[in-house]
Amino acid sequence: MAIQTLKPDPFLVDPQGKEYILQWSDGNGNVRIIEKGAPTGTTPIFSNGTWNDTLATQANIPQSTQISVYQNVQSTLKNAHAAGGGNGNGLVLPQWITNSAAPPGVGTSTIVPSPGTSPNSGNSNGNTILDLFNTITNPQPYIKAVSINNGGYGPANQFKLFAEPMKYPTDMMIAHQDYVLITQYQYKPPKSDQLLSGDVGSILQKGFQKTANFNKEKKIGDVYLPMPGSVRDQMQVTWGPDTMSNISGAVTADVMNRPKDYASAALTGAGTGVFFGGAKQGASLATSALAYQALLSNLSGDEAKALVGTTGVSKLLGMASFGVDVESILARTAGIVPNNNLDLLFNGPQLRSFSFNYKMTARDEKEAKMIRKIIRFFKQGSAPKKKTGGAGASSYFLATPNVFKIKFCVGGGAENKAISRYKVCALQSVTTNYTAAGPMWAAYDDGQPLMVGIDLVFSELEPIFDTDYQTDAIPGTGLEPVQDDAVGY
Repeated sequence: MAIQTLKPDPFLVDPQGKEYILQWSDGNGNVRIIEKGAPTGTTPIFSNGTWNDTLATQANIPQSTQISVYQNVQSTLKNAHAAGGGNGNGLVLPQWITNSAAPPGVGTSTIVPSPGTSPNSGNSNGNTILDLFNTITNPQPYIKAVSINNGGYGPANQFKLFAEPMKYPTDMMIAHQDYVLITQYQYKPPKSDQLLSGDVGSILQKGFQKTANFNKEKKIGDVYLPMPGSVRDQMQVTWGPDTMSNISGAVTADVMNRPKDYASAALTGAGTGVFFGGAKQGASLATSALAYQALLSNLSGDEAKALVGTTGVSKLLGMASFGVDVESILARTAGIVPNNNLDLLFNGPQLRSFSFNYKMTARDEKEAKMIRKIIRFFKQGSAPKKKTGGAGASSYFLATPNVFKIKFCVGGGAENKAISRYKVCALQSVTTNYTAAGPMWAAYDDGQPLMVGIDLVFSELEPIFDTDYQTDAIPGTGLEPVQDDAVGY
């Protein structure tokens, strides 16, 4: 008995072009569909009649395809079992192979609610109240069904139209000169797997893991262009002013040291809040009293007493609907203000944006067609997509435009280590000037402008982190190592 790889080979090809094979262990009846060439220990996408929901979602295999493949597995196994002599030769055929029902977890929950037959049905579509309730309380299968990455949207001709690499000028010798390579990919939501089926504890403790590896997504095409006239990048992070008075700092420290006391005071105060105008106000008064108790027990010196005293006065004035802040009281009575301990604190990263500007002149008909094709490549790739229907049709959702990977290369194709590297980018703006040759319209006999200007504005999809400069990177993230002698990001 052995593990057989059944034909056809490959048995399944996902929308990204990844190939899978069907394997049958005829001695024990185990069946699996696994990525072709996968190392030992790889989790199958399909095992013993059940789809791995996470892997099937990552591979963008819709439920309709899952059901079809399930049925193909059944028929293929039946034929292989019979051809090998069946049970008489010790070949084990699992029971689910002869099951006429849909595969477990697939087709059992209706994506489009079925017509209602119960007495509580009553909307115009015939959907039961229970169907609608399930839709609202469990949107996950519906989100998967309308996933913006379930095979890609947009004109079907985009892959054929841009299949051949584009180049301007058409006689550019990329083997002997520096150039920029811009590759277009279909967009993949970066957090979909973790939000739809992620581990809560992992997200809570570690945050989101980078998962959108666009190098493995469906590729639209490549454009080779000469180095732009201006190449620059700007690294920015956000810093902002932040203040904390001595009183705020002292109370913060007290709460951090005994949070249970404050929580208990808040609950007790909320319970008796009816005497103070409501539970919320009661809780506020109770915790404020505890805070002032802590401040008063640690008072020493006239300055501290003046600050705490005026803070208390300001609080009482606020409760009486007279808003007078501490600074105003001290400034008017003593000519001083509290030290607010101003600091500049880090607030977070910023996304980088940059632009490329080109002027293209056609020297012959072939180059004119190439210029038009390159312009369309960028304009069509940056356009939002309709999820359903063709030109002029309605669409319930809009899908994300395609994204771009930019690489600066030296002659021969190696990455230029002396220039900044970019992560995957969105093309936010495409500006085309069809009169770049001058202030007036000038064109060849066929209408091709003498010169066309194109301005491209890109923004990276994620910020730059210090770990991006490491000489190693986590597999599957799409990040590449940065050598010690390279500029990096």
